[in-house]
Amino acid sequence: MKKMMRSNAPLGERELTNQATYNLISKKFAETRCGKQMWTQEFDFFFGHLSPGCSVLDLGCGEGRLLSYIAEHGKEVSQYTGIDFSNQLLQEARRRHHDVGVSHTFVEGYLQDFPVSATRVDVVCMIASFHHLLTKEDRLRCLELCKESLNDGGLLCMTNWKEEAMKGLTKAEYMGDGVYNMPFTDNEGKKGDRYYYGFAEGELEREALGVGLEVCERMDTKHNDVIILRCALQSNR
Repeated sequence: MKKMMRSNAPLGERELTNQATYNLISKKFAETRCGKQMWTQEFDFFFGHLSPGCSVLDLGCGEGRLLSYIAEHGKEVSQYTGIDFSNQLLQEARRRHHDVGVSHTFVEGYLQDFPVSATRVDVVCMIASFHHLLTKEDRLRCLELCKESLNDGGLLCMTNWKEEAMKGLTKAEYMGDGVYNMPFTDNEGKKGDRYYYGFAEGELEREALGVGLEVCERMDTKHNDVIILRCALQSNR
């Protein structure tokens, strides 16, 4: 798979800020996420609905936390592909997983503008990444691409911050139009802004249905909305 570049309109100012922040804090951010078992409950839930030998597309893969889980828990995956817009986080991902024992590749690209491979996948995952798409246009485009990427019967698994959880964080600043800023500071004092979208009740479900995806499973956690979606109308594929 070749390197993916955004081909349409440039990223907005806040999206560029997110990208710059994750490049800046990549090493510390990876240390706080990879191998910390912080996503085990969510990943167990997802893999409880997946078949052994499935192919996985991980959008917004970051440092590769999902691939770490797959390897550490002996999950049977035929191919893993991780895509992220932070080249520094991808460097961390490649460094941490070069001998992981699972067929994989990491590619630079964007959630809202990645080319659909001729080979479809069984599952698309977005772990704490979809909520970084701040406009409805970008979210709908991403969902359309996810649907096009899935095999018949394929699943879209995602986690997003709950808006009420973001509101409860002292470091979260509401910027208007559903957008929150939650800065990240590493041990060296490097600090960057990170912008998130907070979904109103039922909003994500309506956006998904707009492109022909429906929620089929859901798990409630303290901070995250954890959902699995599938194609609502397979005959329209």
